[in-house]
Amino acid sequence: MKNKYTITLAELGKKQVDLLYELQQRGYKNLCQQQLSGYLRGVIHGPQADAVLKLSDIIIDEWRKEMKKAQ
Repeated sequence: MKNKYTITLAELGKKQVDLLYELQQRGYKNLCQQQLSGYLRGVIHGPQADAVLKLSDIIIDEWRKEMKKAQ
């Protein structure tokens, strides 16, 4: 079953690696693909997971706005 992040990223033409790159650029330099995947799927919980998900939502909202401007 796909989660909301997987679906949203696909709708935007983005991949988890794109989100990971943005998160690393915004301060999560040591975040790895496996951690991010666990956070997005809801398998890994905790303060860092919450912070990463909050920032992920912000990044996705920015991508949505950019996509709307480009149309």
